[in-house]
Amino acid sequence: MVLEFGLEVTTVLSGTALASSYPPSNGAFKPEASNVMSAILAFLLARGSPLMINVHPYFAYSSDPTNIHLNYAQFTATSPVVQDGALSYYNLFDATVDAFFAAMEKAGGGGVGVVVSESSWPSDGNGDFTTPELAGTYNRNFLKNITSKAGTPKRPWCLH
Repeated sequence: MVLEFGLEVTTVLSGTALASSYPPSNGAFKPEASNVMSAILAFLLARGSPLMINVHPYFAYSSDPTNIHLNYAQFTATSPVVQDGALSYYNLFDATVDAFFAAMEKAGGGGVGVVVSESSWPSDGNGDFTTPELAGTYNRNFLKNITSKAGTPKRPWCLH
């Protein structure tokens, strides 16, 4: 966004800003961040600027592989993994983006757009969770997801 005096600024949030993200409609900011987020969202809304978020399914998967399956984290599920009311989620990326949208709505920023500024999968450093093959699969499928221009289940018109 460009401020009145010509300075361009951005701000980026990670998934750690969310108190809850499951199911995506329960997305909410952490209590200690909610007042600040309301102010940031009002600022962005007034200027027509998006909120930038980082979405890394790897972190959720590697912290809870028993409940978060690899196919959900890597865009390879062939059937819905999470059903949230009428919305079906095949991948954790879309679910996380929609959890941000839900949190933003609850904080008064439902009209603010989102730009995903960062998403990746590490290729080394955490044993079997981080291999070049897993990183390659994630990155290829991430690109397919983004270039499909399908948006997310909650916001199918939204390009992220």
